[in-house]
Amino acid sequence: MPVHAPWHWCLLVCDLKRCIWDFYDSMSRGRHQGSLSSLVRAFHEDVSAALPPNILDWKILSVQEISKEDNEIDCGVSVLKYMEAALSPKEAAWKRKKGWQAEMPRFRAEITADILCVFHDLVATVSSCLAGLHPSAINCGKGAVLTEVPMMRSAPSGHPTKRGPKLSEDD
Repeated sequence: MPVHAPWHWCLLVCDLKRCIWDFYDSMSRGRHQGSLSSLVRAFHEDVSAALPPNILDWKILSVQEISKEDNEIDCGVSVLKYMEAALSPKEAAWKRKKGWQAEMPRFRAEITADILCVFHDLVATVSSCLAGLHPSAINCGKGAVLTEVPMMRSAPSGHPTKRGPKLSEDD
């Protein structure tokens, strides 16, 4: 789960196989670990039916072999990348250790493209439904590039709706 401490984002991952909590901090100063036990208790209260009862006793380990930031502004992007690595265990080993700082602009662009693709798919589906049409299969997969700013159009009911951005595949 993402953890927001004043002016900084970290990540706390519940590892059900190893029965531990992994704590990812791109600045590794350790000053945010004090509140993690109370966060685990609050998390347990929220979703106790889905978790083993003993998670409150699990150790919280600070993950050290991860990419660190050096500018105090990339913690949010780092948390998203740590989440991606945690969800892809086969690729996690190299993803966590890779020096990310130089690649932050690319990571931001990828995150922006992913958000725009989700927005595009949602708006296109809603627009198609409003028009009484079957939602078209819009593929916004890897390599999609935004080529046009979304346009406005009128739905049959007369209410304006947004049309999704036009996308083209990278060569």
